[in-house]
Amino acid sequence: ELTARTRGEMLDGQALAAGIATLVRQFHESHARALAGHLGQYMRAAVLSAPARELRTGAEMPAEVAHVGILLETIARHVQLSDAELGAFIPPYVLGCARASAEVAAAAAAR
Repeated sequence: ELTARTRGEMLDGQALAAGIATLVRQFHESHARALAGHLGQYMRAAVLSAPARELRTGAEMPAEVAHVGILLETIARHVQLSDAELGAFIPPYVLGCARASAEVAAAAAAR
């Protein structure tokens, strides 16, 4: 879920994703794939460079990576990138871990 990290921040993640998708759709479709590629590269690099203490279990990853993964999935839905196209840039298990980490963070923030 794309939500603000703290209650004081006014951030609507869905509107942010829709705005980025609207901007990307103004260009050739290859730009959407390029954006997915760059965000995917960021996710892979962030996971590989994360300290071991941040990766306590296989389902956890740094919060920034989880947020980028959810943002990328939302943008991909808006620009109609298929799961196969998205999987070319980000391994499905990384997106699965991002979803799981985001759900855990959302549950913790709700408490």
